[in-house]
Parts: sequence; C-alpha cells; structure tokens
Amino acid sequence: MYIYDANRGHLATAVRLAHTVVPQVLGRLEFWGFFALHIVITILFRLDIIPEFQAKGSIVRLDWNDVKVTTAITIFFEVFYTNTCFTRYLKFYEKTRKLLVDVIMVIFDLRLYLKALEPQHARLTARYFLASLLLFFHHVNIKRKVVSLQKWEETLQSKLILPEEQAFLRSIQSSERALIVLHWSTDVFVLGHSKARLPNNIMKAVVEKLQKAFMTMQELEDTLHLPVPFQYFHLLNLMVCVNLVLWAYSMGAAESTFGIVVYFFSELIFMGMMELASMLADPYGDDDVDFPVSSWLQEFFEKAVQLLEYSYTHGSEVDGWDSVLKAQGPLDVTLTGSASHPQENPRTGLLEGGQGWVSANSWKANATVGGRRDGPGHRDGSLGNIDEVDHYSEADDDDDDGDE
Repeated sequence: MYIYDANRGHLATAVRLAHTVVPQVLGRLEFWGFFALHIVITILFRLDIIPEFQAKGSIVRLDWNDVKVTTAITIFFEVFYTNTCFTRYLKFYEKTRKLLVDVIMVIFDLRLYLKALEPQHARLTARYFLASLLLFFHHVNIKRKVVSLQKWEETLQSKLILPEEQAFLRSIQSSERALIVLHWSTDVFVLGHSKARLPNNIMKAVVEKLQKAFMTMQELEDTLHLPVPFQYFHLLNLMVCVNLVLWAYSMGAAESTFGIVVYFFSELIFMGMMELASMLADPYGDDDVDFPVSSWLQEFFEKAVQLLEYSYTHGSEVDGWDSVLKAQGPLDVTLTGSASHPQENPRTGLLEGGQGWVSANSWKANATVGGRRDGPGHRDGSLGNIDEVDHYSEADDDDDDGDE
C-alpha cells in the first residue's frame, strides 16, 4: 500500500509512473492491439485509401452521436463496478484492522486477569491465538503466492507452532487449520480460568472475543469468495472492447491531428480504471494498492508480546502500585505559557487561547465557580457549588439577551 502526498502539485502527480496502474496497462498486448487498429484506420483515412469513411450517405460512416450512446453506457457500468470494488476494499480494510485490534484486546484480558495467577496458560492461549491468525492469512495467501509473505510466514510459524503441532495440522485442510488452533487457544484459556478460579463473567468475555475473531475471519473469507458476478464482469469487458473499437474507428476517421493523442489517453484511462478496480477487489496480494499484511501482523504481534511479557519496576516493587499511589499528587495538565484568560472572538463566540477552543459561556461558567472569575474552579481544584454555575449561566444569558 503506497502512502502518497496529497499536497504535491497536479502536474507532478500526473506524470508519475511509479506505484500507478500505467505500467500494467502499457504492458498489456490488448492495449497496443487497440491502439494499432486506431493507427491503421488513421493512415487509411489520411491517404484517402478509403475516403468514404466520413462521406455523407456512406454505409461505413460512423456518426459520433452514435458512439456517445455506447460510451455513456460503458462509463456508467465501469463507474458502478469500480465503486463496488472500492466498497469491498474499504470493508476488507476495516475488518482486517479490527481483527488485529481484537488480538490486543484478548492479550489485554490475559495480562489483566490470568497472567499473574497462571502465566503458562496465559502464554499458551496467546501463542495459539496468534498462530490462528497467522494460519488464516496463510490460507488467504495460498492462491496468491506472494513470495515475501510466504517467507515471513514460514519464519514465524516455526516460532508459534511446534513441529508436532505442524505435523498434526498438515493432516487438516488449510481452510480449517485456523479454526482448530483457535479452539486450542480457547480450550487452554478455559483450563487456566478454572485453575485460577476466576469469575465466570471473565471467561464469558474472553471467549466471546475469541469467537468474534473467528467470525471476522469467516466474514473476510466469505467476502473474498463473493466477487462481482462474472456475468456483469463479462458484459463490462465486452462493452469496453466495443467502445474502444468504435473510438478507434471514429477518432481515426476524424480530420483533427490530435485524434491519436486523444485516443491514446482515453484508452489508457478506460483500461486503467478496469485494472485499478480489479486490484481493489482483492487487496491480499502484492499490488501497490494491496494491504501490507505481513507488516501489520508483525506490528500487532510485537505489541501483543510486549503487552503480555513486560514488567514494570518502581523502586523495589515489580508490577506493584503501592509506592506509586502514595507518590501520586493532584493532576496538573496546564501547558507552560498558556493564557489564563482566553479572549472571546466576537464573530464566532469562541475563546482563543492556551486552553484551546471552547464556548465563551462555558468558560465563563467554569471561571466563576465559587464566586470568582479568575480561572476555572477554585485554586484548590474543587468545583465549589455547582448550583452557582447554573445560576450564573442563566443570569449571564439574560444579560446577553438584554444587551441585544
């Protein structure tokens, strides 16, 4: 996935070829086939070999108004197809990232509830859970054969799945391995939960998160297996080809010398949109628009391990909070050099200053809690009598109405 700079100039962006669909389109033989057809028709027309191309009443004359009909229909079908593929792309992104966030949420619960009492159960539950995600994306990548992802998966599998576990999983279909290992993770957690004698609601919460993770995996796989129907895709490709042939004929028979340039870029854009839509329809590959799944997995796996295994030492305490609690004083988040009395903007009614943008009446109400206007609340941090805030706000509103 290429992250671009939207602030670059239009021309600098337009002439860029790297990370675009232009190289793929120009690498297709059919692109040059259509363009060669246009060149042949142009040469025949320029040499008057077939002069009746544009002669009125000729049976081979093609009116541009007739071409507009097929062009309009093709554009509508292509835009609809591209929009559908982009909607799938966004859904894949949302679900994939959600699945990775679910990893952190499960590890968070393991660290919070189980790690201190049964650390080995917590570690094994986490290992199986991470392994199930790895096996799921490995299954997704089987048909795509992304070399960089395959090498990364092989390296990580050796750390997350033991040799005897791998031997067992080889006897199971690829589509079922992630589910089996996820069940292992759930089973180990239930055993650890029982041994640690944790409340039942904790088991229910963690098991539900593990089940939701599988539901997300299944939803991703189901969406992958439900592309735009082939019948629609076939008609769209047929319309694109017919439209390019009609353009090649009508622009080649035109008197303008710029017909070749116009046809080249029109064909490039038409076929480029089809190429881009096909890339968006399946973002688990190695195209420029595809997700960096290996980087995402590595990032979240490292976060998960760090969350589960870190230890915080404060003085002589390890993962203890007694000394920290004793040392904790009143919170102070005032920015250095911030304005103590923000100024009201007469046009917007908002206050501009070090405290950020807030409504004027809201700041006035907070500033007069306890009967003072020198800052929000008392100097000791208390809010005083909240009734005074409401009383002042209502009176202040009345004064403002009277001024108007």
